[in-house]
Amino acid sequence: MTANIRDGKDLPVYGEGKNIRDWIYVEDHNRAVWLIVNKGRTGEKYNIGGENEWQNIMLLHKVIELICAELRKDTAEVEKTIVHVKD
Repeated sequence: MTANIRDGKDLPVYGEGKNIRDWIYVEDHNRAVWLIVNKGRTGEKYNIGGENEWQNIMLLHKVIELICAELRKDTAEVEKTIVHVKD
C-alpha cells in the first residue's frame, strides 16, 4: 500500500474491508516464535497475537493519513484511489 500511495496507484481492498486482523510488529512475532522454539513443549499449541485488532479499511485510512503527511500528498485525493475488489 505504501508503494501504491507513493506511485499514485489504486489501493485494492478485499470486499468492504471489514475483515478484522490482529496486527503485530514483525520483531515481536519473531521473538515469540524464537521463545516457543526454545522453551515450548512438544504437542502444545501456541497463539501469537498483538492485541491490536483493526478492520482492514480502518487501518488503510490510518496508513493513508500517515503516508500522505510524510509525502505531502492530499489525503482526500489518495482515498479516492481505494478500489474494493471481490473477496
